[in-house]
Amino acid sequence: MTVRFVVEDKEYPVDIIARTPVLVVAIDGRQYEVVDHGAHKNRRKIEINGQAHDFMLAHDGNIAHLKSKNRSWTVSLLDPRQATEQTAANSDEIRAPMPGVVVSIAKKEGDTVARGETVLTIESMKLQTNLTALRDGVIGKIHKPQDALFDKGEVIASLVPETSQNSSPTE
Repeated sequence: MTVRFVVEDKEYPVDIIARTPVLVVAIDGRQYEVVDHGAHKNRRKIEINGQAHDFMLAHDGNIAHLKSKNRSWTVSLLDPRQATEQTAANSDEIRAPMPGVVVSIAKKEGDTVARGETVLTIESMKLQTNLTALRDGVIGKIHKPQDALFDKGEVIASLVPETSQNSSPTE
């Protein structure tokens, strides 16, 4: 699974390789073992590849302010669903953000949907996620039936292209 952080206006994809027995992440192709030693008020201590780091942490919504050794950083977590919506707001395809299985289907082909309305629900790593319409439209095709497996990035459902919606049949 990949999460994306923005640090001082630069985006960093962080791949989560393992969560147990310790957190292992990859950044720019390098792997790091991260052990969280907990917090006391706004102070935290973590260990990265065996090296201890103390820092102060304050949150403001999804923005974190970090301070360590007289340096400060502003870090924000990009919500993958929000990022997908922003980049695909005019897309006709509803793609899987991660591999998983279709749990339930809320809409059928030909149904009208509003932007943000649930089309189907998927499950990945025991987490259920609603996949929503990225724009107002009509469901053109449900590509994966209930209980079907899929890979990250696969098209799960699609809307009728906007040009097809707006054009009237010729006589």
